[in-house]
Amino acid sequence: CCHVWNLDSNVVQVLTGHENTLLAMDVSKTGELVATGCSGGTLRIWAMESFQSVITIDDVHDLGLTSCAFKPTENDHETTIVTAGNDADIKVWDFDMKNMNMNLKIVLKGHSAPVMSIAFSTAGNFLA
Repeated sequence: CCHVWNLDSNVVQVLTGHENTLLAMDVSKTGELVATGCSGGTLRIWAMESFQSVITIDDVHDLGLTSCAFKPTENDHETTIVTAGNDADIKVWDFDMKNMNMNLKIVLKGHSAPVMSIAFSTAGNFLA
């Protein structure tokens, strides 16, 4: 499970659904969405308004998902989410909230070991 704290009100919401250890989490720039990933390779996208999982994709990474990041954007309804894993791959996903689907756009290869962390630049044009 994943805990989300509202630091203004001290309210805690628990997001349940992952069956394995939670390793990755990111909040979209607008705060409308949260992405979580686990050691079993599952990626979940959560709507913060309802605290419900809106998309679940299993086996995103064969050896477990280690990191995830939203591309900074003013619109969460059509955005990019990037995942990394123990399989040494980085995957770029197009997310369409209106149609509730995600499509794998590209797989970035080149690492010889697990990718433990990923992050976008503030403008969203670089990924490291």
